Amino acid sequence: MSTHPAHSHFNGKDLVLKTLQHQPVPGIPWVPFAGVHVGKLKGFSARQVLTDGDKLFASLMEANRLYAPDGQPVIFDLQVEAEILGCKLVWAEDSPPSVVSHPQEAAAGLPTHLPEAHEGRLPMILDVMRRMKKSVGEHTALYGLITGPFTLASHLRGTDIFMDMIDEPEQVEALLAYTCRVAERMARDLIERYKRDSAEAGELLLRIASRRRRRNVQASLATAICLFTLYASSIGPFYYAAFNGAFASPPAHAVLERAYAPVFWLHDHTPLHRLLNWYADRWGVPVFKG
Repeated sequence: MSTHPAHSHFNGKDLVLKTLQHQPVPGIPWVPFAGVHVGKLKGFSARQVLTDGDKLFASLMEANRLYAPDGQPVIFDLQVEAEILGCKLVWAEDSPPSVVSHPQEAAAGLPTHLPEAHEGRLPMILDVMRRMKKSVGEHTALYGLITGPFTLASHLRGTDIFMDMIDEPEQVEALLAYTCRVAERMARDLIERYKRDSAEAGELLLRIASRRRRRNVQASLATAICLFTLYASSIGPFYYAAFNGAFASPPAHAVLERAYAPVFWLHDHTPLHRLLNWYADRWGVPVFKG
């Protein structure tokens, strides 16, 4: 258990909660954000700790004993909501699963279903949260994980969401509004399970969520635009490396065109073609045809 001798009335959980409340604290909280790594401490694979409550609980308890954290996450898997909402997953033994299908890729309209506490892996996660609260919750702040609105939107829509930001921004905003509601529902389920023994922590998290909700869509769009800009600008150095022998087996032009299909679309169908041509010329490589 983490304690702070200069203020003997502080334990790790106090430190985390008071930090979140912007109150003076005697030190920086120690929160090792160990995800599937906790399974390694007990010899379990990533898939085992993400699907088996007993193995997850045993691994979390070992992490708590070994690291003596002020706070720790109960699970780290950004595909929990996506799985409930119809995305298919591919599992690995040493990492969280990956989303391989996108229900909104060809669907008309927006989804409306919000995750329920009995769906998917939520019963297992909520049960482990209860067991961890009972075992270490007096001195360790327990972190519940929810998937961010844009991450979940990209799971549901796929990579088309990047083009949607240009062609159909209103649809993206509507999808993000829905995924914000999903995040809020997930947060409330976790908070309700935690609040049964700790009303203070639950009320604090509710206040934080309420204060930030109105900014979620704008922040998610800004992040997505930055990420897309980074992706688009990588076309210059990647083509430069390919055409100057930096790769043992240079990728074919067709492969590069597929990898950067959204950028080529912007070049061929929007006024950005002048900017993109200028950018390619700066690298001295024949990126765009014509």
